[in-house]
Amino acid sequence: MAAERCLVLLHEECEGAGVFENLLIEKGLETRHVELYKGRRVPEDIGPGERLLIMGGPMNVYEEERYPFLRDEDRLIKRALGTGAPVLGICLGAQLIAKAAGARVWQGPEKEIGWGEVRLTEEGRRDPLFKGFPVEFPVFH
Repeated sequence: MAAERCLVLLHEECEGAGVFENLLIEKGLETRHVELYKGRRVPEDIGPGERLLIMGGPMNVYEEERYPFLRDEDRLIKRALGTGAPVLGICLGAQLIAKAAGARVWQGPEKEIGWGEVRLTEEGRRDPLFKGFPVEFPVFH
């Protein structure tokens, strides 16, 4: 039987998968990295049973002209979401997922750097990802 895997999309050399990589390995998953900052191509699809982790980066989701790989990521994310595969995005990755799912993503009036508060919605409280989390908690970006 093939090992369970997670495809990890990396946008910057200095922004790896960090603690997420450790958790994946701890859970027995193999990771497959695509280093987009080195010009690697976004895969057409994820493998059977594979998960998708999209990391952050300095670019914005609406900069597809400057960063053409963002279009390929959009297609891959849509395919992964369509299969029901687990998909998680951090920072830019979360914005890419939101866009692929049909949400409008835009530049806010202020930079979002530093400490902030997250308040889980009713749906968020039911999500297994947030099991054991308080309704409100601090985050650092």
